[in-house]
Amino acid sequence: MPKNRNWTWAPVKEGNQTLGRVNYSASDRATYRAFKVEANAARAAGTRFGHRRVNHPGGLGVQRAYASSKLRLRPTNAARMALAAVNVLNPGHLPVPRNKSHLIADKFGAPSVQQNLSNERRSINLRGHKVIENRITRLLRAASGGNTHHATIRGGIVVRENFNLAGQPTGRQYMVSVKHLVTGNRTFHKLTFNRN
Repeated sequence: MPKNRNWTWAPVKEGNQTLGRVNYSASDRATYRAFKVEANAARAAGTRFGHRRVNHPGGLGVQRAYASSKLRLRPTNAARMALAAVNVLNPGHLPVPRNKSHLIADKFGAPSVQQNLSNERRSINLRGHKVIENRITRLLRAASGGNTHHATIRGGIVVRENFNLAGQPTGRQYMVSVKHLVTGNRTFHKLTFNRN
């Protein structure tokens, strides 16, 4: 886990083994919009969440999954949905121990549905994706202007996860737009997890 809260990259480790690394860089409006076009995951009006799945040639399981959502912050200590009965995009991948990993975190208002969940190695979810989610949370809070209401829309997020033929996630990219709630200005951010 990065000790520097403003990391540009950091390894994701399990014991002495490096499983991959997280990366951060500032981005721009054109890059964010191009990624959103690539995702082609229209957000439903009621949920503000959209998704799209691309299978491997021949229909051999998921190759890429996209998720797109408005960003908000779930209230502190709000109950989380139990995931035991919810299916995932890649049910054939069963690392031990494993987590059901949200492509877009429920803490950002995204739903706990199959199209937003993948089976992932627990340490990657908690030491890779969680670190990225914490960085996004800090970006949102820095642009809040003191507004802490959980329903306030704070920007947008688009995520792409890639999978190999065995259903193992091989990398995830997050593109984030953050709206400053006082000035209305937007900043854009790219965050990735790449598996070794």
